[in-house]
Amino acid sequence: MRSNISNNKGETALYIASFNSHSDIVELLLQSNSNPDICNKENETPLSRASYECHLCIVKSLLNNNSDVNFCNTNRETPLMRASCHGHIGIVKLLLEHNCDANIYNKDMETPLFRASCEGASCEGYSDIVKLLLEHNCDPNICNKENKSPLAMAALNGHIDVLKLLLKQNCDCCIYDDNNETPIFKASSRGYTDIVKLLLEHKCDPSLSNKDNETPLFKACSNGDTEIVKILLEHNCNPNVFDKDQESPLLKSAGGGYFEIVKLLFEYNSEPNTCNRNQESPFYRAAYNGHLDIVELLFENKCDQISLIENLKHHYFGHHGMDTKELLT
Repeated sequence: MRSNISNNKGETALYIASFNSHSDIVELLLQSNSNPDICNKENETPLSRASYECHLCIVKSLLNNNSDVNFCNTNRETPLMRASCHGHIGIVKLLLEHNCDANIYNKDMETPLFRASCEGASCEGYSDIVKLLLEHNCDPNICNKENKSPLAMAALNGHIDVLKLLLKQNCDCCIYDDNNETPIFKASSRGYTDIVKLLLEHKCDPSLSNKDNETPLFKACSNGDTEIVKILLEHNCNPNVFDKDQESPLLKSAGGGYFEIVKLLFEYNSEPNTCNRNQESPFYRAAYNGHLDIVELLFENKCDQISLIENLKHHYFGHHGMDTKELLT
């Protein structure tokens, strides 16, 4: 019939009406037996587009006329995926009531649950959508093609309410992605203290390193996040694990001027004299950046003066006006 004729973009009259929220026209076309599953050149059906645009009444009409609820576009995105990643909870609920498959993943192997765990601007994220998806047996342990899990993405984006829902499903909280980053590494990197605490309560291992041999403690020290550093040290994180460049948490915090973190690291037996690949010591970094209080603290904690003198032969830091002889006496 003529209502199924497409334009040069593959769009039927039903698709265009669904896109533009013309619900009366959609009803008229469906009553005239327009095919609801004719897709455009991007393999997108009227249902997919209406789900994306949050046109609830049109989605209802299309579903009542047997539109394929699991039809995927060229990116292998279902209508459920389109609605989930844009926070359209009413449409998500409607699609799930029509028995859509909640575990179909897109070309990047991302499920609707994965996308819902990523999105949202607040600490809640799209927790209502995540809850619905879990109630409809969406698998919380399906990872994307980079082996990132919904739990890891919730941790990365600070969505603590989503994280709580996922942890109730016994998600593997130590799973690491292609960069060897765990959920607690991501939370520590972003400064999400409450999420770090929650993951530790669920026995997430805080000692695992990423591909660059950076631990969660290393990232927290680099960022000057005193509270997270304290929490990780209390959970037996080793302060003497170095990254691929032989930089220690102490060297990073000394160079950054994070006095309280340096004090904490010494309380947990951090080694003060280890240099990185460029033969830079924690003392050198602190002195070069003008952190006199940390330089003095390093001396109090048995900084090796012989190594220090050798270090000074290789590096110049007088541009801060510090008197090296005075520091050594």
